[in-house]
Amino acid sequence: MNFETPKNQLSHPDLNQETNNYIHSLFQEVKLLKLQLEQAQTIDEKIQIAEKLVIKLELIQKSKESQRPIQEGESDLIQKIEQAQEIMEKNGLEFFLGPDDIEQTFGFKLEAKDIPAIPFSEEEIERHQKSGDMLVLNMDKTPDGIPLNIEEMAERAIRSIGSNVIEKDKNGNPTKYLLYKDQFYDQGKIKSGTWFSRETKVRKQTPELGWQFVSPNILPDSTSKNYIAQTEMLIENARSNFFDGNLSQEYLEAEKEFKIEKSKIEKFIENNNYVKASKTFSALKISQLLREPVQNVIFRYLVSFKKGKQLFTDGKYSWASSFSSDGFLLRFGGTDATGADVGRVRSTLSVGNLGAVSSRF
Repeated sequence: MNFETPKNQLSHPDLNQETNNYIHSLFQEVKLLKLQLEQAQTIDEKIQIAEKLVIKLELIQKSKESQRPIQEGESDLIQKIEQAQEIMEKNGLEFFLGPDDIEQTFGFKLEAKDIPAIPFSEEEIERHQKSGDMLVLNMDKTPDGIPLNIEEMAERAIRSIGSNVIEKDKNGNPTKYLLYKDQFYDQGKIKSGTWFSRETKVRKQTPELGWQFVSPNILPDSTSKNYIAQTEMLIENARSNFFDGNLSQEYLEAEKEFKIEKSKIEKFIENNNYVKASKTFSALKISQLLREPVQNVIFRYLVSFKKGKQLFTDGKYSWASSFSSDGFLLRFGGTDATGADVGRVRSTLSVGNLGAVSSRF
């Protein structure tokens, strides 16, 4: 490999001073490593130094391409994100929601240090791509620490879109809304009269941070089932679609816990103690593995819309792991002309338009 550094590559007029300084410092490290390479006595030493040289040269190239300093380790993250994006977008652009889509929707740029690593292997990514799932990066706050609660997400997304009104007739009258018009004002603030305006916990909660595989639509077999029956169906879905028939140890332990706690939950429901039932449901490891907070559903809905795909247009709702102070489990969806809404449902109910998505964090 040629490690020579042309003199005209030491400064780049198209880059800012910070990036130029960073690249210059990398070139100094390259010069030192080249000297060490010449002085190395053994093949093993030469190989180790050459590997370090390759990393430094890759950082220089990536920094030029990105027009900002790319730190060691960041290059690997960017490469894995690009690889995952290429795989998932075989089904369409809307099947990958990443850092660029978040910036377009919520108006803040993510640096590599803000982005969690993708915990899935290439094989797992390909499996979920073939299953028709989406891969979504969920963020719980902005880079400067502002929590992405429901109202913050709504305001930021609507600011980028222009208004909660997304269609008008020829006379300029609203005919279609993004978020339910009786719950959100045109610029995204929550209306004081809506049921969750008084739910402090619901309003403060943010999406679960991390990468998530999730089905774009409600699973067909999940509707007309109560929360327990849905959970049992989600376990079987994970068994067959995530792991080829055999759950991983983590999921097996979560399934075991669910089976133990199931009778307690049924007892709580029998005694009309819905708050305890919902708290127990939400705290279960299986819920954390296979369900998602309602804030994640809203996050995905807004980012997907900005990218050009509106979710839940079939009128169905996704039943989440979040719950209200009176023990109702939350759901989101039901997209129609009045907009998608945040609702609450007792865990005992079985409703034809209320189902679950396939979710894996």
